[in-house]
Amino acid sequence: MKSIVTTVTIVALFVAAVPAAAVAQSAPPPPPLATISAEDTDLLEHGEYALGERILSGAVGTFFGFGTGQAVQGRWLDRGWIFTAGELGSIGALLAGMGSCVSGSDGFDGDGGSVGGGCNTGLIAGGVIGLLAFRAWEVADVWAAPGMHNRKVRRARSRAYRMSGYVTPTGSRSAVAGLSLSF
Repeated sequence: MKSIVTTVTIVALFVAAVPAAAVAQSAPPPPPLATISAEDTDLLEHGEYALGERILSGAVGTFFGFGTGQAVQGRWLDRGWIFTAGELGSIGALLAGMGSCVSGSDGFDGDGGSVGGGCNTGLIAGGVIGLLAFRAWEVADVWAAPGMHNRKVRRARSRAYRMSGYVTPTGSRSAVAGLSLSF
């Protein structure tokens, strides 16, 4: 019972300390709302990737390749097409190089003869290196990008939703205080 009396006493003292003129005045408007960028708006509309979505898209991208994991995440137009084109181009170079081995031509000597051992090892090596590089980049991207996206969404939320306090003088020896929530 003693804590209730103390609380009432403190409130009564605060109310008694505020002059009547200050009570009659209206409180000032809160500070203007924070505006957010178009990028933050897009991030907030998309939201975060759920754990299940991250695992499913990561598994699809790791096992199937060709930008399929990014397609599951809805990012094929952003970055998935790079992996589709890169992997198909690398496979094309590899097959062209292997085709020169079968035909006995390196593909550069106009008359169909065998120059340089019959195989275009440059195309084969370029195709293999390109395919491995694109696959490694794709696997890293499909697993890491959702986490980076989720961090961006959280930062955008913190910029969009703000709470701040304010104190505004209303007259001699009096003020109005409040909280402003912006979203």
